[in-house]
Amino acid sequence: MHGLDTGSDEAGPSFKGRANVPGYRNGEAVSGIGRNVSRRISKAVSAQAGGVKKFDEMDHNDASHYVPLTNTETVTQACHTAETGKSHLTVEGYANSVPGFSQYIKTLAKNGNVEKLSQAVKSYVRFESIIMGNYKKGQKGYIRFNESIMNRRTVVSQESPRVFIKELNEMVTRIAKAYGEPKLINSVKLIFSDTNKMDKIQAAIDNFDRMFDAVTRSDKGRKFLATVRGAKLTSITSIH
Repeated sequence: MHGLDTGSDEAGPSFKGRANVPGYRNGEAVSGIGRNVSRRISKAVSAQAGGVKKFDEMDHNDASHYVPLTNTETVTQACHTAETGKSHLTVEGYANSVPGFSQYIKTLAKNGNVEKLSQAVKSYVRFESIIMGNYKKGQKGYIRFNESIMNRRTVVSQESPRVFIKELNEMVTRIAKAYGEPKLINSVKLIFSDTNKMDKIQAAIDNFDRMFDAVTRSDKGRKFLATVRGAKLTSITSIH
């Protein structure tokens, strides 16, 4: 099954006793925890200069702010475990990245930052294709979410990764349909599919960034921005 065929062997520690502190509402940081949010975002931005190696030094709570800010190449490296034999982040770190993408994309859309929004969506698509098992399908050495991770609430949200992934995938599908470009629509369908057509899926993933840019730039991102703004995206609800 898509997302469950190459599950992680690590279940992760219990979330029992986790404090739930309001974090973001409607795409904006809530005033009582502004300094905490700013600190994490500042760390995330400065860490980008260090590339994927900085993931190894990062607290899993910071991952929700850092991973969504990276490009597809860094996302791929961060989810690749073959060289070291271990993951760059904890299970919670990868899980937190899913609501992090939702929050970051929602905020960028509200601010109208089309360029950064485009990069965030492309990075999300790559991240989703890896954790759900379609990127390099059947190959070991990449982070894959198992059923336990998919259905367990994260440290930074009340909802599970499955909820955020469903919303984000629907958003990407609607972006493709908004432009009516058959090749992009078909590519998105393949990337999010359960099919065993491995070569076609990998080709769709490899070509997604180029195709997405070509299509969305045709109207300077107007339909793209409008579609994201109209999408249902759940916000982060806890910042630690």
